[in-house]
Amino acid sequence: MIDSDIKEALGELINISYGSATAAIADLFDSFARLKVPGIQIVSVEEVEHAVLGKINNEANLYITTQMFKGAFEGEILFIIDQQSAYNMQNVICLLEGVCTDQEEDDTETRQSILEIANILGASCIGKLAELLDSVVSFLPPSIELNNRLLIAREKAGYSKVLIISTLLEFEKEQITGHLFILFDDEMFIWLKKSLYAFIEDNT
Repeated sequence: MIDSDIKEALGELINISYGSATAAIADLFDSFARLKVPGIQIVSVEEVEHAVLGKINNEANLYITTQMFKGAFEGEILFIIDQQSAYNMQNVICLLEGVCTDQEEDDTETRQSILEIANILGASCIGKLAELLDSVVSFLPPSIELNNRLLIAREKAGYSKVLIISTLLEFEKEQITGHLFILFDDEMFIWLKKSLYAFIEDNT
């Protein structure tokens, strides 16, 4: 879907963006977190299940956060995390803050923590990516749901392409796996490719 030069440039920019995300997450978790360099794919909406669901337990409930972003580059951010990873994350926060709740009976705090992580990753990746491509984006408030269906009616919303960023948060005893989906349409895909080519030309 994209040539090797474009993929390399996109990977470079995403890695730069993740530098700021790592610092913010380290602050949130009192420097116990380490954010691994992400894997990156661009696929069509129809290919998402084949490309990603093999890495996610299909029987697990998934927390899904959604957040729209607007600007010269616009679309929707989805952050997907399975229930076990979410509980692992809340365990880390519980140990750091010394305040624990029964997650299975009341997952309000778990949802809030997921929203914080999703905000950091989404704002860092899209905000920094837009900045590096000489653009600006604004973000609408995010929402979260618990559902075992991955992309509900996203094709009907008009999206055609998905940028998938798979990452791993590592702690001393816990691991948290998440997938960040950046959904956009054909027009935005053309904008992204043109902007990446311009970035390459400016840096060669």
